[in-house]
Amino acid sequence: MKFYYVYLLLCADGSIYTGITDAIDRWIAEHQNGINKTAYTYRRRPVQLIFNKNSMMCYKPSFLKRN
Repeated sequence: MKFYYVYLLLCADGSIYTGITDAIDRWIAEHQNGINKTAYTYRRRPVQLIFNKNSMMCYKPSFLKRN
């Protein structure tokens, strides 16, 4: 079993981004630092974590692949 986090980020433009990860601290930092220029949050920084919830899953469903 592996733990995954569902999280919501409040973007600078007021929009809300939803994500899922197994390494929440790393992903928040990547969103905040603009690591991926094609990411939704890249031009909407800074972002603020407004919600996160961990959940245990046996596998990561294929529809949750990183874009």
